[in-house]
Amino acid sequence: MKKLMLKNLIIIVCLLIAIFLLETKVDATSFTVTSSVSVNVGKTATITINGKNTAGKYTITSSNPSVASVSTSAVFIDDNSASITVTGKSAGTAKITVTAADVGDFSNQLVTGSKTCTVTVKAATSTTSSSSGSSSNTSSKKSSNANLKTLGITPNDFSGFKPGTTSYNVTVPNNVSSVKVYATAADSKAKVSGTGNKSLKEGKNTASVTVTAEDGTKKTYTINITRKAAEEENTTTTDVTNVAPATNEDIENSDKKEEAVLSLLSLSISGVELSPEFNSDIYEYKTTIKGEDIKKLDIKAIPSIEDAEVKIEGNENLQLGDNIITITVSKNEEDMVVYQVKITKEVGETVEQNSESLIENNRNMIIAGLGVALVIVVAAIVFVAIKFPTAKDGGEVVDFSPLSDNQDTKRGKRFK
Repeated sequence: MKKLMLKNLIIIVCLLIAIFLLETKVDATSFTVTSSVSVNVGKTATITINGKNTAGKYTITSSNPSVASVSTSAVFIDDNSASITVTGKSAGTAKITVTAADVGDFSNQLVTGSKTCTVTVKAATSTTSSSSGSSSNTSSKKSSNANLKTLGITPNDFSGFKPGTTSYNVTVPNNVSSVKVYATAADSKAKVSGTGNKSLKEGKNTASVTVTAEDGTKKTYTINITRKAAEEENTTTTDVTNVAPATNEDIENSDKKEEAVLSLLSLSISGVELSPEFNSDIYEYKTTIKGEDIKKLDIKAIPSIEDAEVKIEGNENLQLGDNIITITVSKNEEDMVVYQVKITKEVGETVEQNSESLIENNRNMIIAGLGVALVIVVAAIVFVAIKFPTAKDGGEVVDFSPLSDNQDTKRGKRFK
């Protein structure tokens, strides 16, 4: 009977320890987002983010801001929900992505992942009443917007694009034998043709991009691309036999000729490594930065010609994802060189996240240690109970108190 009770006690204690340890591991609580909404152009709708049992920062982005924009790029939720306003800009579809950037639940588990909401933006409608006033017809007017929102080439892009300006001039070095023409329509229902790769011959080349609006209206944008001739950039090799020694004037003229090649002498970004390594003849670079708090980079660009102007665009308010920084070196409107740096901004691991991870590890170690200690204590109690049974268990109790003369015989009998 005693052994059965001890066995049951051990089983119960082990089950309690297992339950205690297992309960410390709780799956990270997720969050929910409104799956889809519909809104008319110029109107607003609401998306709800439910972060019950969580606390932290969520970031919000739109896949197509020209179709649907959001009222904020981030919200902080503390065991509640938040509403985000979406504004319809133009007819089409966009996805609103909500990402758990720095979120944890109440058991110190990180909450990760993204949720999307599909936003359908409908074109504005107009109501026309009949002359009798007895009926009305609702019709959608087709858009005549044939403007471009973006236009350019890579590499050696130009600056100063305006939707109302349809002609642009740009000069590229001789080693640029082809460019890629890119363009985006201002209206999502308009069609764009003429983009893509274009081979360049030495001298003047023309690239035309045509925009066809929803109602058939057309507009053509022209990019005049001048590829420099090889002799303009290469130093001519001559036979030095019977050539008189160079004079100071010749050296000075030679220096001026070298200075005539417009480019960047150096390009560096503080704390960032460019890929590939900078070379004045390479016009496209890329790199990655981590940290949502990084809004602007420290860029140093030195031109090869002292009086050339360097203009840096796209280095303000860097967003998560891909950002394009354009660096234009120019002496006048026609003589310019353009460099581009693609910056991919990612969410970095914050100090708070590191601290939470360290706290969680320490907590698990302490719990495991307490569990082991509890097992040892229970084992010790069981060992003592078996080794030294009490009178109630049927064992004999030994009395070590001093014996009187009358008790010697009785106690002696009890030991026999």
